[in-house]
Amino acid sequence: MAFDKNTVKTYIDGQNRYHEELSASNESSKKRIATHIGLILALLAFLYAGALDASKSVQERLFIPTELYGQIFYAAGLFFILLALGRLIHGSRPNGSWSIGHESSDSQAVESMTEKDYLIKLKNDNEESRKYNVDQYNKKYFALKDSFYPMLLGAIIMIVLRYFQ
Repeated sequence: MAFDKNTVKTYIDGQNRYHEELSASNESSKKRIATHIGLILALLAFLYAGALDASKSVQERLFIPTELYGQIFYAAGLFFILLALGRLIHGSRPNGSWSIGHESSDSQAVESMTEKDYLIKLKNDNEESRKYNVDQYNKKYFALKDSFYPMLLGAIIMIVLRYFQ
């Protein structure tokens, strides 16, 4: 496909805007993951604040219900909370550096290119970078998305069991 310089420059400008938006979304996802991890840890600290009281039995300290259906709900609620925490921690791990399209190690080759060839090379480098960055962002996004409902359901179950049994 033949491109003229202005078309390639316009395309690169669009790629740069997309890169900036994706970078901002990635940073937002990192902050939201850290916030959700903090929320889960605060919830667990709130629920199990009295767990160190040696004057009570273990079942009372951990507020484990005596009925079988209550124990099943307790296990399910704890499972959901720990599942959400695990997914968030997995999503927060560093899994590679954020890529920038114009990281060029072959500066000698770039110096010998025409402006049009350089712009086309930059466009292609930006495309490769975009694919890599979208993959990095998706890992964080799906960790947030996949942990929200288990976190919410587990928190509701555990709070109900803790204070309304």
